[in-house]
Amino acid sequence: MISADRESNTTGTIRHALVVCLLLIPALTAEAEAAPDQPQPDKAELLIVEQSRWGEIRVTPGTRWSGYDRIILEPATVSFRRNWERDQRVRYNNQVREKDIERITSGLAGQLDEIFRIKLTETGNYSFSDAEGAGVMRITPAIVDLDIIAPDRMRQNIGYAFADSKGRMTLDLQISDSVSNDLLAHMTDSREDPRVGYFEWTTTVQNRLAARDILNLWAKRLVGWLEEQSQSSPSPTGN
Repeated sequence: MISADRESNTTGTIRHALVVCLLLIPALTAEAEAAPDQPQPDKAELLIVEQSRWGEIRVTPGTRWSGYDRIILEPATVSFRRNWERDQRVRYNNQVREKDIERITSGLAGQLDEIFRIKLTETGNYSFSDAEGAGVMRITPAIVDLDIIAPDRMRQNIGYAFADSKGRMTLDLQISDSVSNDLLAHMTDSREDPRVGYFEWTTTVQNRLAARDILNLWAKRLVGWLEEQSQSSPSPTGN
């Protein structure tokens, strides 16, 4: 049987806990309301305008592309396909270190930035901006599912590997309005080293050249597509 004193203490503890919870609710609500609004784009609401075995392009209908002539190019992110590191170790007896992964991802991101900046300004229709504003689109590129078949690790006596392909990777790119953050277009494109099927010694230089070929292809396709959209959409003045 519970004594009166013990029951009183238990009741007091419960009441105290309830008071604390009630006091915390407004604070938690205010914190949630104060969080910056970063809408996650719903790609399902975009219209598919191009689709192939390599990928697709989705757009927001009615976008006035001719109103954009400046670009904020965000740094690219690079991620390997799932279980890539494990497969290198199990299938190929290739012990890839963290600094090897960092070297590969940072190098590939740097290549993409370099090539995209060159290609996007070649036509003279676009320039780069450091600030948000009217007429500024934000391009956010990501390389996902990166699969390098035979990465060399720059160690003594290990500078090459035997492979029938350099690998494959997928571009996942978003274009948004820099002011409203509204998603304007979403592009995906998966590519594989075109020389697949030819066994050869693979080195860092060859891996970079194979990646550069794919990055150049992506950059050309992006620029060509943007030019088409700009020419086919009405001008900002409606002329």
